[in-house]
Amino acid sequence: MTSTISAALAQRIKLVVLDVDGVLTDGGIVLGDVGGERLELKRYDIQDGIGIKMLQRAGIRVAVVTGRVSKSVELRALELGIDDVIQDEHARKVTAVRRLAQQAGIAIADIACVADDLPDLGIMREVGLAAAVSNARSGLGRALIKLGRYADALSELNDAYADAVECGDDTRQVFVLHSLSELHGHQGQYKEAIVTLARALEIRAAKHPPRRASILNSMGWQYGFLGEFSQTLALGQEARAIYETSGDLNGMAAALDTLGFGWHGSGDLVLAIEHYQRAIDIRLEVGESYEAASSLRRLGEVHLDQGDQQAAAKAWQRAAEILEPICHPDLYVVRAKLAAIG
Repeated sequence: MTSTISAALAQRIKLVVLDVDGVLTDGGIVLGDVGGERLELKRYDIQDGIGIKMLQRAGIRVAVVTGRVSKSVELRALELGIDDVIQDEHARKVTAVRRLAQQAGIAIADIACVADDLPDLGIMREVGLAAAVSNARSGLGRALIKLGRYADALSELNDAYADAVECGDDTRQVFVLHSLSELHGHQGQYKEAIVTLARALEIRAAKHPPRRASILNSMGWQYGFLGEFSQTLALGQEARAIYETSGDLNGMAAALDTLGFGWHGSGDLVLAIEHYQRAIDIRLEVGESYEAASSLRRLGEVHLDQGDQQAAAKAWQRAAEILEPICHPDLYVVRAKLAAIG
């Protein structure tokens, strides 16, 4: 879906705010260890750099606002002469943009942003001109799922899939089918979700190991929602093996989370706690704090089933401390759990 930007609106823009992952990069990251220190690498597109320089020469200020903290972003910004660089692991992007606008003396209506996914929706609603990268339609569909607007999500995702098929982009086809499976899952249509994920696995792009592992991981959850936890464990183990081979820490954490879910459903609470805790440790290490909060919430449920209310409360309190700064809706769920156990 595209729309024409009026000349009057374009001429008003004094500041362009850019997300990083999925906007200035393809969304992938490479994590490694150098001299005992965590190192995160990103791949930037040289043509974006040219575009940024053109904006600057036209007198338009450029800022980078991202929810991940990385030396790579600092280096790229320095190379492009971008002075306004905000990296906040809690992804408080709206607050950051409001503060930046106030400091620069620029009205929110005179700001443009380029974004790609759910954490950017708050900024996109506020600024005068919001733009999304070309593959963000599936991201919008996922955002609508989170908001409970399932009919709108289905429409966006179906359009995104049609676009991907027309363009012959099998990578986007896999991504959209993955998002459609998420929509089915949110509506309790777990068998439909599994069928959709199986379709994704048949596409050539799904042969890429990390992508295949992600699909297998999602299938594990859908089988678990059906009560078929042996399938959850089998698929989680297969995904974990792929992620171990590729060295993908984020993927490894996701697989461990799935295995925690599988062991919980199978009744082995000790193994469930072990896998959830390992997932939490990795997610905190790589800066995925929201995902860590999700694992903490599930860990608390296992502790509660074990009869350990104190451990459950401790896990949920840690989750609340992560979610509170970003005012995430899950915060109210966690608070309700804490209130229920006093």
